[in-house]
Amino acid sequence: MTEYSILFKQVKGSHCISYNIAFVLSQALNKNIGKVDPKAGDFAHNEGHKGGHRNFKLWTHSIMPKAYDVLTEGMLLQGEYLLEWRVRFYDRYLAKAFEKALILCPEWEIVDRFGIHHWQIIKSEPVLHQPSFNPVMSYKLITPAVISIPHQKTRKPFYLTFRDHKELIPAQIQKHLQNKAQTLYNLGAARDGMEEGLEDMSFKLLNTPKTKRLTFKETQNYSQKVFANQFEFELIAPVEVHKLIYYGGFLEKTARGCGFLKIRTS
Repeated sequence: MTEYSILFKQVKGSHCISYNIAFVLSQALNKNIGKVDPKAGDFAHNEGHKGGHRNFKLWTHSIMPKAYDVLTEGMLLQGEYLLEWRVRFYDRYLAKAFEKALILCPEWEIVDRFGIHHWQIIKSEPVLHQPSFNPVMSYKLITPAVISIPHQKTRKPFYLTFRDHKELIPAQIQKHLQNKAQTLYNLGAARDGMEEGLEDMSFKLLNTPKTKRLTFKETQNYSQKVFANQFEFELIAPVEVHKLIYYGGFLEKTARGCGFLKIRTS
């Protein structure tokens, strides 16, 4: 379980970046990991830890420009064009491959709707201060969380929002976490203690959720949009589950920049 802090400086390309830059950056991560470790790159992009019809990638991230103006379709970088990227890994294998990519790939090529950007790493380091975890913890979502169920007819993901499915979501969140924890434990990808007390897991909402619409893949002719939720919550769960959602991301689409958590202090 590791967290990294990376500071990029844009050295070439448009000073406008799209709002789905987290998804675009996840594609760049897959590509650069693939350059230094093809097997790890394939695992990050395609495989993950498979459980039923879901793949668990066990990493999450959040990126924010240091200074920017808000545009209709993106953000305009200001000042020195600096961007801070926080990346967390629950999976040791990907964390090691990522460390190698940071060293061997000092400049990253990012492609979004505004064109090709070249970002240079000017600082990268592990975050030394690691939080302590307890069975009862409260969190704030820095990036929205995605939760879905299979559509009754198509079996494709049907995305839930508190706006439209507030009675259904808490039970689905608990079911998702229980399934992920049990699957990872069965695969040997989880640490000891993951499977203990899963039946007593409890989720509690702490504020009024906001519904967000996220765009992932985006071209001139196609875009993939999903609905997500941003909120604060309390979770009673095994300590290892708390570590999983903090370092591996909360709920779905974590590798695309969803479910990045901040521990909430009273």
